[in-house]
Amino acid sequence: MKIRITGHFSLVLLCALILLASGCLDSASIQDYPDNSSDTPVPGTPPLTIPMVLITPNASNAGVDTRIYPPVHPPTLFIFSLPDAIGILGEPVYIPMKLPPGYTYGGGSANTEGIVSLSISNGSDSIRYLQVSPPHPITGTFTGPFITVIINGTEGQCTAEGDEYQISWSDGMHDFYLIGSLSCDRFMPMAASLGPLTAETLQNVPWKELSPATPLPQSEILNLVFSQEWLMGYDTNPDPQIFNVTMTSEEFNSSFTPDSKDPTLLRQAYVQDDRPVALLNMPKNMFAGFNDDPSKVMINFPDTFFRFYDSMNVLYEDLNLRRAGSPVKEGTTMTPIGTPPFAIPTTPRAF
Repeated sequence: MKIRITGHFSLVLLCALILLASGCLDSASIQDYPDNSSDTPVPGTPPLTIPMVLITPNASNAGVDTRIYPPVHPPTLFIFSLPDAIGILGEPVYIPMKLPPGYTYGGGSANTEGIVSLSISNGSDSIRYLQVSPPHPITGTFTGPFITVIINGTEGQCTAEGDEYQISWSDGMHDFYLIGSLSCDRFMPMAASLGPLTAETLQNVPWKELSPATPLPQSEILNLVFSQEWLMGYDTNPDPQIFNVTMTSEEFNSSFTPDSKDPTLLRQAYVQDDRPVALLNMPKNMFAGFNDDPSKVMINFPDTFFRFYDSMNVLYEDLNLRRAGSPVKEGTTMTPIGTPPFAIPTTPRAF
C-alpha cells in the first residue's frame, strides 16, 4: 500500500474519513431504481457542472493490456477509532501513550502487509503515526538527510522535509514513524512513551470516535460509473492502489450521461452491462475541490474511493441492498455496506 505522509496523503486520508463521516456512502444517498429500461437519455437532466476529462491514447499507453487480473495487493482496513486497532493484524499494536496537550487519537488504516497508520490531531494540526511490521521500506516516508537521536537507549532518525518533520526508530521487530509539523524534540517524548495497545492501556490514552454526520442529499453526491478496463488502461500511476487519469471537460460531457435505469448515476460511454465497472461516489464539492482548473480534471484517488462490481446488474443489486440495509451477497466484487464504527475490509481492485 502506498502511504503518502506529506500534506497530500493527509488530505487523502482526511477526505476518506470525510466521506465516511458525511454519510455520502450511506444507503440514504443511493436511490432505488425506477423501472426504466429505455436507452434514451433522461429528459430534463441538467449537464454536470464539475469539469471532467478523458485522455487520448498515445504512445505511452498504446497496446495496454486490458485483461482482468486477480487483485494485486492486500485489502485495506479502515480504523474508525482507536479500539478498532486492538488486535487488528493478529499481533499487538504499539502506540505512543503520551501525546502533546490537546491531541487525541482518531482513525486510520491498516493492511495485511503489516502497516498500521493512525491519525493524531488537536483539531487544527495532524500527526501521522505508523507501525510497520516486519520492518521494511515503505513509500511516502522521508528519506533525506537526518540527525541521529536517542529514544530510550535506541538510535533513531530525525528528518525534515519542507515544514514537516519525521522521527523514525525500530525495535528490531517493528519500524515506527511519527510525521507532522511538530519538531522532533516534541516527537521524542511521544516515541519514548511507546507501549502496547490493549483494552487496559486504552483507558489511559486520549482518543475519540468518528461520529457519522447526517447523510448528504443525493443532489450533492457525484456517482460516476467507469469501465474497469478503461480505468486500468488509462491509469498512469504505477502504484496499483492509486488511480491517476486526466481528462478534459469537453470530452467528459460527451462521454458521461445519466444511466437509463438510474439517472443519479453518470455512466461512461465505455461501460458495458456485462463487463466489470467501478463506481466513484463522493460529494460534488469535494470532487470539485480537487480540481481547480476549469478546463480539465484529474481522477487521482486511492482505489478505496471506488466500489468495484462484476457487471452493471451486480452494481444495481448492491445499491438496492444498501438502500434496504440488507447484507451484501458473498462472492461478488463489492465493498461492505454502510459505515459502522469498526474496521471493515475494503474490496481490492478487481484486476
